[in-house]
Amino acid sequence: MSWALLKRKPGSIDFVAMVFILFGCFVLVADLPIDVAIKALIFVFITSLLSSGRTMFAEIHHDNKADLSIKDRLSMTGWILFVSALTMVIVASILGGLVSFLPQSIVEASPFLKIVPSHYQYIAPNNVLDGLLNGVFIYSAAMYFYLYAVSLSNSEYFMMVHSTQAFFTYAIEASAGMFLLLPKLSFSSTDWFAAVTIMLSSACMVLMRTKRGEKLQKMINKAFS
Repeated sequence: MSWALLKRKPGSIDFVAMVFILFGCFVLVADLPIDVAIKALIFVFITSLLSSGRTMFAEIHHDNKADLSIKDRLSMTGWILFVSALTMVIVASILGGLVSFLPQSIVEASPFLKIVPSHYQYIAPNNVLDGLLNGVFIYSAAMYFYLYAVSLSNSEYFMMVHSTQAFFTYAIEASAGMFLLLPKLSFSSTDWFAAVTIMLSSACMVLMRTKRGEKLQKMINKAFS
């Protein structure tokens, strides 16, 4: 996306790393039923596309600068969360209203229509409490540091580092499993091979953007030119 929209041409190492990343993704879904594999690939593609687009927008937004004061960044974060939450509520409310007029047989037959929240769910006490706790203590802080991290680098570098999040998530879930807070995780050797391939490829792309990595990439480009 950055190549097409921001005119940033990837290096030769980036192309090689992307091939290995795609290979790792293929290994992960190779043993799945074909219909499940297709759905998984479509889901990953769409979420990756949306995440990349959001990161690029955060990078090029004229208000998201590295030298912003804490007060200004908090204000920007608050407005972004307010507008996005309001938009989500309006769109979901409209969809919920439309679904409420449909026959129940049609709703039950569609996986998408079944997950559209009803109007009652917006005011259910447990949902309101969960939303407040998540929004105030978790998502707001995550969005603040997300915008700050993007302002310090660029979209490509941020997304490459972001791809290592799976390891941190695994560490947290494995720790929770040790205390019986979550079911214990178990992965096959194939899963580990694919995950390590994807992570190392992403790490390679990140390291190639350091000073030593740039020198190495120039040497490689010169050797093959």
